[in-house]
Amino acid sequence: MKISVFHVGTYLVNCYVAYDDNGNAVAVDPGDCPDELISFISQNSLNLTHIILTHGHADHICGAEKLRTMTNAKIVIHSLDAYRLKSSDACLADDCGYFFSPFAPDILLNDGDVIRCGDISLEVMHTPGHSEGSICLIEKRERVIFSGDTLFYTTIGRVDFEGGNYSDMKKSLKALRDLDGDYRVYPGHERDTTLQREREHNFYMRKIK
Repeated sequence: MKISVFHVGTYLVNCYVAYDDNGNAVAVDPGDCPDELISFISQNSLNLTHIILTHGHADHICGAEKLRTMTNAKIVIHSLDAYRLKSSDACLADDCGYFFSPFAPDILLNDGDVIRCGDISLEVMHTPGHSEGSICLIEKRERVIFSGDTLFYTTIGRVDFEGGNYSDMKKSLKALRDLDGDYRVYPGHERDTTLQREREHNFYMRKIK
């Protein structure tokens, strides 16, 4: 699996395109869907099958409908965050300064679901805390986690937005910490990290019993 990252929008969301050797691809959190993302997909003749939203905040989702229109890929989101796609208020677009038009997802996800795309297999881990329906995506064969706004390098996602909950976040961090072995972690903002590094150095993960 190959992974390309695009830093998109005012809040520099990490949009990831993961693809296999046959050009089958998924996009994770397209942000406002910049032209460079569209160009990359086109120039590499990628078959984009899924647009995966790790949660429903505006900075991660505003370009999803544009990308679906251009690629016919399916938009997927956890069932508990699907309501955020229905209004600018629910997705915090007004607070973040984003223009937002409501849209509907194609697939609603739940914990344990698997998104398959060619040789890519992403297991959904429901990790509430940043929002009710936040998820991480785990590619066990490749030892990769797309962590959305749950786990970052040295820190975690905010829990003070509507729908955030620190008690839930602690449970989600424990579930990630207790995974077997190490993983490369690709978060929703800032630089990538490893799960082992966060186990050892992330204050929030270390303090969990």
